[in-house]
Parts: sequence; C-alpha cells; structure tokens
Amino acid sequence: MQSTGFSSRASTADQRGFALISALVLAMLFFALMTLVMVESTSALRSATRFRARVRAEILAENAAELAARNMVSAPGSDATLQNDDGTMHGSYRRLAENRFEITGTGDAAGPMKVSARVRLFGTVEGSTIRLDRTIHGR
Repeated sequence: MQSTGFSSRASTADQRGFALISALVLAMLFFALMTLVMVESTSALRSATRFRARVRAEILAENAAELAARNMVSAPGSDATLQNDDGTMHGSYRRLAENRFEITGTGDAAGPMKVSARVRLFGTVEGSTIRLDRTIHGR
C-alpha cells in the first residue's frame, strides 16, 4: 500500500534551506538596525558636545564682560584675562566719546570642540549711575 502522507525527505530539506535563509535575512536586518542605531547615537553625541561647548563659550564671554565691568571702577583701562578648566575668557573696557563706554568679553571653550563666543555691552556713565543701552551676543 502506498503512503498518502505529505512529509517526505525532499520537503524536509527544502524547509531546512528556507529556515537557514530566513535566519540569515533576520541576522542581516538586525545588524543593519544596530548600525543605524550606532550612527544615530554618534550624531546625537556630536550635537550634544557642540551645544555644550557653545554654552560654555557663551558663559565664559559673559563672565569676561563681568570682569571687565568690575575693572571699570577699580582699574580703568585694564583688561582681564583668566583661564580655567572650561576655557579662556578675556574682557576689556573701553571709554568712548563723552560718558559712553564699551565692554567686550570673549570666551574660548576648551575641549574636543573649539568654540568661541563674544559679548559686547554699550552704555553710559552718569555720576555713579551706570546704564546699559544695548548688548550684542555673537560668535
């Protein structure tokens, strides 16, 4: 009597081949996904590092402007330069026509990304009153 079953040796070999191909395709998709995740996380890390360096440079520039403003009263005409772990800051005070002044602060962030920032303050001095007219922030 002849067997009416559907399983045979040929179909089992075909199924093994299909399982192997399926496993290889899934492995390739998995590695492609992991590569995409690594590329995306590297991009996010660079962006965060750049943002942090820009913020540090801006803070250094503002601190340098504050140092120059402090020197405006105690040591007019002198510049202030300081360096710390975050980077270098330089502030200068300059007397303009009549009772006007300009304070400039620059900050250079230390670290893997070299970023610079600059702050300029313009104002007037009337007696013991100091008034800021405008500020300009930039790089």
